[in-house]
Amino acid sequence: MIKFFSISSLISIIGLISACSDPTTQMEFQASIKRLGNGRLEFISEVTNYSNTSKMLNDIDIDYRLHEALELTTGDLREGEYIPIDNTISYMINKNLKPKEKYQFRLFGKESNRFISGEVDFIINDDIWNFRSVSVSCCR
Repeated sequence: MIKFFSISSLISIIGLISACSDPTTQMEFQASIKRLGNGRLEFISEVTNYSNTSKMLNDIDIDYRLHEALELTTGDLREGEYIPIDNTISYMINKNLKPKEKYQFRLFGKESNRFISGEVDFIINDDIWNFRSVSVSCCR
């Protein structure tokens, strides 16, 4: 009887673990750089929720080297927080994305004389283990 209970408990725990779904499914993540002329640029991060449930966009994290090389700033001069563990600048968004809703986060900066690339991470539903990364590069 104890053996049966242990096996059935183990099966139940495995079922619960595998039932946890990835919060980033049915979503689209994009990051791009648009040259505005006169050495200026716009860095655009975009998230679209194609699921039938609301999803929370908590943070957008930008590679520190990319952020510094392009001298990125928000339109309202809000500062991001440096996260040393992954060497990123993190912007707290906390935007509830309804089904079929799109959200854009824009930063402004300057073109670099050299080629620079990095990752943009999107944290959904406060789940740091199921984030999505998009590569972006610029300049020269």
